[in-house]
Amino acid sequence: MVPRPGFLGSSRKYLDYLRQSGATGRPSYLILFVTSACGGSCPHCFVGSRLGGTNDLSFDELARVSATAGSLGALLISGGEPFSRSDLAEIVSMFVENNGVRVCAIPTSGQDPDAVAGITARLVRAHPELHLSVAPSIDALEPLNDRLRYPGSYRGAREAIDRLLALRAKAPQLEVVVHTVLSRHNIHQLDALMEEVAGWGVDSHSVELIRDPRSLPPLPALREAHRRVLANRARYLGSPLERVGILGSLALAQRIKERSIAGRPFRCVAGRRVVVLDADGALRPCEPLPPVGNVRDFDCDLARAYDSLGPRAPSSCEACTHVCFINASIASQPVRWLELPFAYLRHRLEEVLRDD
Repeated sequence: MVPRPGFLGSSRKYLDYLRQSGATGRPSYLILFVTSACGGSCPHCFVGSRLGGTNDLSFDELARVSATAGSLGALLISGGEPFSRSDLAEIVSMFVENNGVRVCAIPTSGQDPDAVAGITARLVRAHPELHLSVAPSIDALEPLNDRLRYPGSYRGAREAIDRLLALRAKAPQLEVVVHTVLSRHNIHQLDALMEEVAGWGVDSHSVELIRDPRSLPPLPALREAHRRVLANRARYLGSPLERVGILGSLALAQRIKERSIAGRPFRCVAGRRVVVLDADGALRPCEPLPPVGNVRDFDCDLARAYDSLGPRAPSSCEACTHVCFINASIASQPVRWLELPFAYLRHRLEEVLRDD
């Protein structure tokens, strides 16, 4: 059996970008949109209006971004469909080699399983030290999934998952995750989907809320869904330390989302610890917020663009459910780390009382 990264490996990204941000004064968690191309037509896509562009950053321009970005602990690749870019492996490798990226996550709709498998294979061969997470998206059982996304999306994602699992057998640094976007349109199939995914042999099943507040389930139903997601996440964990750390952080993030939806915003580090670079070079503190400028106006010098533009998020945003920024905000406040065991114990107590 291939050993899997434990809690310390999974938590390393937070320690990395916290340490590096304190040293440089700039973000060390980059969300990089490598392409605006996508063959899907998911109506819930929160960047749908920015897809199909013809002005994406070239490889040479991204090389300039990497050369000026400084130290990066974590890199989240996004799009469009990231694997539609044939030079994706070279782009990620560049950030690993130039910027010290140790953790990289790549979501995919699975539109091209051959590209997913081929590019991932190149990355795990080139960078055995890189903790690489690839996350095909499945939102429901096949008929509903294909209505919520596009026809054939379920089978494409399933094939991508199978190909990734075959790679993982020889590459312990590869993490295969199923990603689900939860909304009022699919919440009734959540339990059935979690049971189905649990039999596939993946490392984790991530369930995150849709970004559009109008499509969120009612808050009571959402709280109950969060409880079931926590219970399901436990089946993928081993040691008690993993359970306390990972379930505690997930429970705390869920609670922050629920409070935000109810009108109680959290202290966000968007633009301070995390920054977003669009496929066309636009620089944003967070994906839904307006761009503050474009790196092309600074010869793709990311550090100079950041220092000049200062893309800081507002002190609070309405009904934010963006897990990347919530987790980064938790990680940036050491006092909140003390909440993790209590969040875990609260979850366990609720489960015990429910069983009784």
